[in-house]
Amino acid sequence: MMTLDEFQPLMEAFWDRLDQEADQSKDSQLALNQLQSTYASLDLGEQELAQQVLIAWVESGDSHRRFAALAMIDRLGLRSALPALRRLGEVYEHSEGPSAPYDWAKVNRIIGRLTET
Repeated sequence: MMTLDEFQPLMEAFWDRLDQEADQSKDSQLALNQLQSTYASLDLGEQELAQQVLIAWVESGDSHRRFAALAMIDRLGLRSALPALRRLGEVYEHSEGPSAPYDWAKVNRIIGRLTET
């Protein structure tokens, strides 16, 4: 079985390729759908590693990876991401950026869906 240190660069390269292809085809959902499909084909150990990578991406400086992480966490219902989501929500809450209120609302909607059940 792969370690997180081995798995993370592979997943990042895979996402970067998917993201570039989706950008070229002007289909933002293409990359997310392919990432979700690939995630579903992983064995449980690999899925656990992928979840750890997605959680790390939540707090990444790379907005494309953060976007993918938030979407995948929401789609997959990854409750293990709640601490990272709460930290990101705090960052947005205190941010002065023009998109901060929208980003804060998005993160809090995901937190709400994850904590409903």
